[in-house]
Amino acid sequence: MIVLSYGDLGTFDDEELFDSIELLGKILGKEERAREVIEFIKQIQEDLSRRTENIESPTVYVGGIGYKGVHGIESTMAHYPPFVALHARNVADELGEGHRFIDLEKLLEWNPEYIFVDENALSMVLEDYRKRREFYELLDAVKEKKVFGILPYNYHTTNIGTALADAYFIGKILYPKRFEDIDPEKKQTKYTNFSLGRRYMRRWQNSSEDLEE
Repeated sequence: MIVLSYGDLGTFDDEELFDSIELLGKILGKEERAREVIEFIKQIQEDLSRRTENIESPTVYVGGIGYKGVHGIESTMAHYPPFVALHARNVADELGEGHRFIDLEKLLEWNPEYIFVDENALSMVLEDYRKRREFYELLDAVKEKKVFGILPYNYHTTNIGTALADAYFIGKILYPKRFEDIDPEKKQTKYTNFSLGRRYMRRWQNSSEDLEE
């Protein structure tokens, strides 16, 4: 039996994750590829940190975080990895670590400048908005149209490439001048290509074309 770990991904620079990648490299005879993946993740972490150092972040909140199922806006995460990587001021960090459920009144008390919604829960959040429009419209982020959807990266497993792409997308929203050279969609494609390998992507694209025919 082989046990692998994603680590906590708290800063995208977790030794448990890197140890797991190294172990896989040894088992599969792909040590060089494992080193490339680790270096790739470290370079991204360094780039995100460099872009966001010495600048004050607006307050942020992420809702709709999956936890043993899909949940609404009240489902959040303290020390949310993309926020941590961007030095963003997550209002939920005062709650401790990891996943948390909050009362909606707490969200109103925090009144974050930006709200991000995990798109796995987008339909649930929109349904709740229709039912409680008056509450949501008390939030400055809603009034000022500073609510954004982000790609889910946790669903049974963790998609590290998507988590990193989310960080760049969020960074471009919070710090537009420091991320003005970034195209989040191209970043997502780049990370997918690197993570899965070009040979895999060619096979996937060919299969997609066959389905379309």
